[in-house]
Amino acid sequence: MHIKFILLLLLAGTLSCGSNNSTRISINDRNGELRIQVYIRKGWRNVVNYDQSFPSTGMSKEQRDLFVRHIVDSLKQQ
Repeated sequence: MHIKFILLLLLAGTLSCGSNNSTRISINDRNGELRIQVYIRKGWRNVVNYDQSFPSTGMSKEQRDLFVRHIVDSLKQQ
């Protein structure tokens, strides 16, 4: 009985440690400032921690979307 319980605990511990990947993306466009925040974690280490602001006055929605997509795609490839 104790062996089954120990094996169950080992299995649960292995599964919980196996995939600790996360990605958070936050994009805000307020008062002419475009802020892009990207946080990517693979395993137990931070791969990307990006937080930058850019002036967005005069940019169309399509231009902003293309700009954001370009930055986020390049960060995901790291």
